[in-house]
Amino acid sequence: MGGKKCGTVSVAPGRSNPIYVAPLANTDKHSKGATLGQYLSGTATFAKEDVGKKVDVYNFKYILPEGSKKKEKEKDKGKKKAEDAAAYEEALRDCKISWLCKLGSQELYSELLKAGGESSVITSIHAARLANLLAVEAAEKKWKDIVDQADIVIQSVDQPALLAWLGMKADTRDNAGELKKEMEKVKGQLMEALAAKGEGLLETGEQDQEKLLQIYTDLLKYTDVNDAKVFGFMWKLFRSRGLIAKALKLAVKQLEDKPGKEVENTVQELAKQLGWTHVVRVLEFGRPARFPADYQPF
Repeated sequence: MGGKKCGTVSVAPGRSNPIYVAPLANTDKHSKGATLGQYLSGTATFAKEDVGKKVDVYNFKYILPEGSKKKEKEKDKGKKKAEDAAAYEEALRDCKISWLCKLGSQELYSELLKAGGESSVITSIHAARLANLLAVEAAEKKWKDIVDQADIVIQSVDQPALLAWLGMKADTRDNAGELKKEMEKVKGQLMEALAAKGEGLLETGEQDQEKLLQIYTDLLKYTDVNDAKVFGFMWKLFRSRGLIAKALKLAVKQLEDKPGKEVENTVQELAKQLGWTHVVRVLEFGRPARFPADYQPF
């Protein structure tokens, strides 16, 4: 009743209460050999007490529905097989992309690009390759290759379409949930690519401030300066423009949100540039207590 199962119902004498019986769970089993128009006949009791069950008996008739057609079953079976095959191919592709982030194999990268797919898939492939280039130690990073790969990721994203979706107040399409998940993923990949390109340009000694500020402006369309994904580019950009205190503010915010040795080193470096020797001294002397695993007492 009202979408819920009927439990105990108290009915006053002389009143009636409708009760709807849901279809049988296994209709094919009960209607085997039956033709259209036939029905099952019996009785139903609703009283809880044994005495009431003997006298409160109602005739009950269940009309059998038309049996399912085998042809339709075969058609559905074939459709399900096709869907399973497509799901398998998609899962296999996603698995290869995830391994591309770890291995960085050029053969695997070329294979995935050759297989093609939707624009979001191509962006994921390029982004996986970029993630592999960024995963190495800081001293071993090839910034020129990172800038080139980041450019490929950025060019693969349809930014006007992404911005149009972000500006949409309400998406009433049937696949709105899936589309949101895909767009959020593309947005994250684009942000990481823009930040990687900007950081790479700074590391390679880029002097064109207009180019760097354009990357900064593009990033602010999708996030704010405090986002952890763009921290590496933001603080280096502010430092390159002489805004040391602004860079330090970002670094302190990151250290508060997610403490770590690397971020603390950034804070210490910026404090040293500002001449805040007392801050540098406190950070240096307190490091053994904050990161005890890195220090041996004897």
